[in-house]
Amino acid sequence: MSKRQAVKTVVYDDKTGEVFNTIEFEKEVKEKRECILYKKHHSFAKVFSYMSPEYSTNMYLGYFFKLIHRLEKHTNAVIAKRNDLIEIATREDIKEYLDVSEMTFKRFMAESRKIGSIAGVRVASSVGYFINPAYAYNGAGISSALFRMFERDINFISSLTSESIADFKDKTGHDFMKVIKNNFPTIYKLKFK
Repeated sequence: MSKRQAVKTVVYDDKTGEVFNTIEFEKEVKEKRECILYKKHHSFAKVFSYMSPEYSTNMYLGYFFKLIHRLEKHTNAVIAKRNDLIEIATREDIKEYLDVSEMTFKRFMAESRKIGSIAGVRVASSVGYFINPAYAYNGAGISSALFRMFERDINFISSLTSESIADFKDKTGHDFMKVIKNNFPTIYKLKFK
C-alpha cells in the first residue's frame, strides 16, 4: 500500500551551516510504521521524520542539520571524534565543529532548548547535548534516559506509537500513557484512545 507524503529537502553549506534553499514536494511512499524510534529487525541511521525544528533563522536550522551528522547510536548524543576516540561532545567541541563564537553558540542552544530540538544534560563534569528523536535518530531502539529527556515535548509525543509506549512501560515500569493522557489530552484522544 502506498500514499503521498510531504517531503522537505534542505540545501545547506556544511561548513557555515547557512541554509541556501528549502524545497518541499510530495512523493509516493509505501506505508511504514509511523514511529521513527525503533524497528524490530535491524537498526537504522539518522532517519529524518517529516518535520524540522522551527528555528527563528535558517542559520540555526543549518547548525541543527550539521549536528545530526554526529549522533551516537541509541543515545542521540552529539559526539566528538578525536583521533581514534569518540566521546560525547562538549560545548567547545560543538563550537569548533559549527565554527561559531561563544555568543552564537549560546543563542543557538538557548533557542534549541526553548523549541525542544536539543536537550543539554550534565554528563560527568560537563554538559552533553542530545537531539530530539522526533527530528532525527540513530539506532533501532531508544534508551529510557533519552525517552525521559523529551517526554514533555509535543513533537516527540506525536512521533510515538502505542507499541513503543507499551515497550517503554515493559522495560521501565513507567506508565507513560498516563503522562500523555494528563499532559496531552488532545493527542491522547486522537491517537491513543
